[in-house]
Amino acid sequence: MFISILFLALAGCSELEPPVNGSIDACLGGPSSALGGDDLEVEISGTVTGVDVESADMNLADCNTAPTHSIEITDEAGDIWTVGLSVDRDGSDETPIFAVDEGATIDLTFRDKMVWGTVSAFTLSDEDGLIAAVEEGTWGGALNTDDTPGLEVSRGKDVIGTESTDCMPIETYTIVFAADEKAELEPFQSAIIDIGGLAYNGLPVASYDYGDGTNCQVSDISGATSWVVYR
Repeated sequence: MFISILFLALAGCSELEPPVNGSIDACLGGPSSALGGDDLEVEISGTVTGVDVESADMNLADCNTAPTHSIEITDEAGDIWTVGLSVDRDGSDETPIFAVDEGATIDLTFRDKMVWGTVSAFTLSDEDGLIAAVEEGTWGGALNTDDTPGLEVSRGKDVIGTESTDCMPIETYTIVFAADEKAELEPFQSAIIDIGGLAYNGLPVASYDYGDGTNCQVSDISGATSWVVYR
């Protein structure tokens, strides 16, 4: 079954009213010896020793503000890591809270890549499988294809909204979550997605690209396909 949630009230107009695109800020703090460089991959297993605790060590991956939701993990070597997340929707905090309890054993994979700019992403999992996946989604994204078994996320084919600017139009698309079934959603139209028989919340945050410039020349521009999946 293919679920498509599209509200194209202005489909007959030359410019479609765009849905609101948001943004994701994903951060990682940990041992300074393990952080740094243009590209970073951290894979650890450990015990959750704190949820939403204040941390001064959120020092990587464009942590622009203190994260709304954070999870502290102590790995098998005794090192402490903190992964954080914030989701913004036009100034409104829309950050989801993951089902993670202190004392749980979980795995963290965090990726930070340098393209023209930096982009970060992470996954959390336990013995039952994926807990959450977070993709900032700019500059082509940071997750690898095998980071989310049973789930593929892509940008939809059709423009569902356009926004004119002084320089170039911003074109908004849907996001397609392909798992046991498919769900095609506009930004911030959440839905339940089954992955391997488990129910997850699919939250599309942004899906846009830039059209041809009219009044200026701009290079090295990238759109975004930003999303969160969590159970």
